[in-house]
Amino acid sequence: MSKTLKVTTDSQIKVVDVDFNRIEDIQREIGGFCERVCTGKLQDYFGAGVMMIVDEEGLLKGLPMNPVGSFFYGTAKHGHPIVGDFIFAVLEEGYWKAPGEKQIKEGSARMKKDFWLKE
Repeated sequence: MSKTLKVTTDSQIKVVDVDFNRIEDIQREIGGFCERVCTGKLQDYFGAGVMMIVDEEGLLKGLPMNPVGSFFYGTAKHGHPIVGDFIFAVLEEGYWKAPGEKQIKEGSARMKKDFWLKE
């Protein structure tokens, strides 16, 4: 198991344990089939290689918008939101992995401040 950050639609942020080698673990945290989302805003905010893993069918399921995910996705520019909860991952040697401990600690603190997230 590895630790990563999960951001929910109700503006909560938490550290969760995920085995990135088991798709079932990832799906359990986001609630469905997974899709990775990489954007320039994510790279600018966290650094190279950081991505969101979101529920691929979130729109079909009618999940609520995730304000933080939508910000990183650039929804204000193109109108397409991120819905549902998401987790962070990094791409390393072709595999999804958990962000480093420093990225988790600093990212969590920064997002709590910038987006008024609660634990």
